[in-house]
Amino acid sequence: MKYSRIRKSCAKGFTLAELMVAMSITLVLTLLTLLITGTAIDTWKAARTEIRAAGQAKIMLNALGRDLESMVTRLGNNDSQWLIATTT
Repeated sequence: MKYSRIRKSCAKGFTLAELMVAMSITLVLTLLTLLITGTAIDTWKAARTEIRAAGQAKIMLNALGRDLESMVTRLGNNDSQWLIATTT
């Protein structure tokens, strides 16, 4: 009689094997989440660096374009002054 009461109360919980499997699955999912998050952060940093470089290149090309648009060529005997840029 006592044995059946003890057995019924033990049947309500989880076994050690079930807890270990659940902990293992949780650990694997946590590690995968950390790996994916790390990869996403690295990708974001690389993209941010490329965007900054592209922005700086655009600024420099615009400055070069303005310089070339303001170019004045001189026709004359002095070949050493074939290109003069005006300032605005």
